[in-house]
Amino acid sequence: TTQFLFGDDVLVFEDSNGWCWVQNERDGYVGYVVDTALDKRYDEPTHIVIAPRTFVYPGSDLKFPPTNALSMGSLVTIKGGEERRGTLYGILPSGEAVIAKHLVPIDEVTDDHVAVAET
Repeated sequence: TTQFLFGDDVLVFEDSNGWCWVQNERDGYVGYVVDTALDKRYDEPTHIVIAPRTFVYPGSDLKFPPTNALSMGSLVTIKGGEERRGTLYGILPSGEAVIAKHLVPIDEVTDDHVAVAET
């Protein structure tokens, strides 16, 4: 019923033997994660993933092998955009890319909550 999503803020209680005991600041969920799954955030998120699953590519081309997969609700920072062969990509600070139509600005609110739930 709960999970840690990419971009969630967490409070780290303990870091020991490659594992961190953390609390998700969004919903208060407490659990353990591998310490390599955590990273310091340098930029505030600008967009949220609205597709059930989207891939992160090493560049703006979906023919590249994905470097990561993000679930709906993940938070990302988009620094720009590029179009390649008719597909628009959002560019992450790392230079990696996500298909832009899988994202919406973080402050955009939908009127159709049922459609979101059905997704």
